[in-house]
Amino acid sequence: MKNIENEDQVEEEEDRPDEQKTDTEGKSEINSEGSQKLRKVSREEETSQHTSGRVLRDRSMIVEEFVNQVIEDPATFEDAWRSENSAEWKKAMDRLFERKSRLVAKGFSQRHGSDYSETFSPVAKMGTIRSILSIAPSEKMHLIQFDVSTAFLYGELEETVFMRQPQGYEYEDGSSKVCQLKKSLYGLKKAPRCWNKRLGVFLQRHGFKASDADPCLYIREKGGQKLILVIYADGLLAATDQREMEIFIGELKSEFKIISKKANYFLGLQIEHEEKLIKIHQKTYAKKILERFNFSECKPVSTPMLKGTEISTSEKDNQAQKFPYRQAVRALMYLMLGTRPDLTYSVGFISKTLENPTREDVIRVKRVFRYIAETLDLGIVYRSIMDEGLLDVYSDADFGGCTSTGLSTSAVIVRYSGGVISWMSQRQPVVATSTTEAEIIAANEGAKEAIWLSRLFRGIIQFRIVPIIQVDNSAAVRLAQNPEFHRRTKQFSSNTFIKEKVTEGKLGVHQISTEHQVADIMTKPLPKTRLKILCVKMGLM
Repeated sequence: MKNIENEDQVEEEEDRPDEQKTDTEGKSEINSEGSQKLRKVSREEETSQHTSGRVLRDRSMIVEEFVNQVIEDPATFEDAWRSENSAEWKKAMDRLFERKSRLVAKGFSQRHGSDYSETFSPVAKMGTIRSILSIAPSEKMHLIQFDVSTAFLYGELEETVFMRQPQGYEYEDGSSKVCQLKKSLYGLKKAPRCWNKRLGVFLQRHGFKASDADPCLYIREKGGQKLILVIYADGLLAATDQREMEIFIGELKSEFKIISKKANYFLGLQIEHEEKLIKIHQKTYAKKILERFNFSECKPVSTPMLKGTEISTSEKDNQAQKFPYRQAVRALMYLMLGTRPDLTYSVGFISKTLENPTREDVIRVKRVFRYIAETLDLGIVYRSIMDEGLLDVYSDADFGGCTSTGLSTSAVIVRYSGGVISWMSQRQPVVATSTTEAEIIAANEGAKEAIWLSRLFRGIIQFRIVPIIQVDNSAAVRLAQNPEFHRRTKQFSSNTFIKEKVTEGKLGVHQISTEHQVADIMTKPLPKTRLKILCVKMGLM
């Protein structure tokens, strides 16, 4: 324990000088360039929202918009040649370029209820995408990604839509022409939905069935071979053997104009293929956000948050308001959701003070960037494990971790093929009155995730063993397995979700020591030695 405390003291002492340095270095560039980009995005978000009815933004474009904000195209030939994607740029430079224009409908003028109704269009969950990537090494599957060119133009309209034609298509007297659209068009509120339905009809016609665990996961089994397809708007990720892949590519090309290549960059995730393993990471994205927020030359640290950190109660600091706090947290959040579960607790913590961040809050955000600078190469590794067939689920809770509210934090980690495929860390909705109650609430969240992933996996591979939830609290394990009653647990229901699933034989519960509790990384700040150990256990290397 003495060594661990010394680690934290060293980290805290190292924090001080660099905080002042980063303040002065980052101020001018971030305030001018960074804020301009975000103002542009904010205006786009405002025009895409409907004020008279509650119409959600098109989720299918959120990832693409966000990644494009941070990862910019090279500005010069030299930049392209020096970039990590230089080979792809060389191929692109060898192609013939043509001038083109695109007609975009003014969807912001459409009125909900009269011009359109439902706009919802599903996209694949990030957990689904990581699950498919984790299966590929053991099943010896090829991974190919597809981009459907002008995908939204393939959609069939469900309503009659009239559109005023653009300039250059007027009558001789200057009056506007009006046309009726036969197909969907970019800019229409329902364009993503129309495309999704059009693609779904095509896939069902070719023998695919949608998973009941994720509507954007399609599976086709033919001749003992399975083809797995994940859909995210106009981007597709397929996994199967070489022969089935060639057949599927031919089927797609018969109906759509597509670009296909070996999966190496999907939704901002970089995918590296090696013999019997796959590694996913976001190194390029991480470098870009370090550059954007002026942390390329910062002093690295080995932990994202210091032990004992609490929410600041200081008054609003005008100097802190100059730092683009919300933009920085948003950029970190996408990295955390993709391939960096080690950032989950710290990013969740700093996101609680988005409205009025203080100087202390800004220092914490900067520390996360400095930790990323130290760990740029980290990514999740999935290995080919022949005796796989078990989902490792870990649940943990930090009892009363929030001193201001008394709320505990639930954490869940799910691992497959040696690497983490799903994770979460969130405040519990009620104040737990004991460690056991907090652990039961967390275990219920783990049970929900385990049941969902079981449904997802069973449509793809054969599971021999039910998922086992690893809990480091003996009382919580007993309550999940038996209808025990105790005066210290009478205040909460014994009929919990996890107990129900254990009774049905769909889940198992196993007690482990705190030392082996992987989910501990998402309940509180950890010293660097403990942090590194748990990163390795998550397959983060």
